[in-house]
Amino acid sequence: MRFPILLSLLVSVSLAPSSAVADQDDPLGAEASELAERISREFSRVLHTELARPIPVRLLPDEQFYSEMALPEHSVAIYSDGEIVVGVPDRGRLSRATLERTLRHELVHPYLDTLTGGRTPAWIDEGFAKSLEGRPEDTREIKLHE
Repeated sequence: MRFPILLSLLVSVSLAPSSAVADQDDPLGAEASELAERISREFSRVLHTELARPIPVRLLPDEQFYSEMALPEHSVAIYSDGEIVVGVPDRGRLSRATLERTLRHELVHPYLDTLTGGRTPAWIDEGFAKSLEGRPEDTREIKLHE
């Protein structure tokens, strides 16, 4: 059976034009690319910082995700070693809302790394990621700088 998304698709998140790399014929890859770019622009504006480098995003079938990343089954994504890896359920079913929430959560981590030089305590890192994974309008009240 052919998996309906491009395996190990890389979506490079950067603010530079044409920096997102995705198989535009693959709807999930194109959607991930568009969402990652939009979220990155939002976080750059709200957090008053730019990412130091593009962040690759890999979309993997669940089985490969859990095998490769050695994570518990309740995990859906991880930011590790400078990349975001997202597990995609069987047959590529992943709602736009779930994909967006997942990318919002995981993209917080590289921004905090940039802001703190990688010195954010894990409890703050996860708490902040959890608070920003919601709706975009939730970021209007975030003020890290005056």
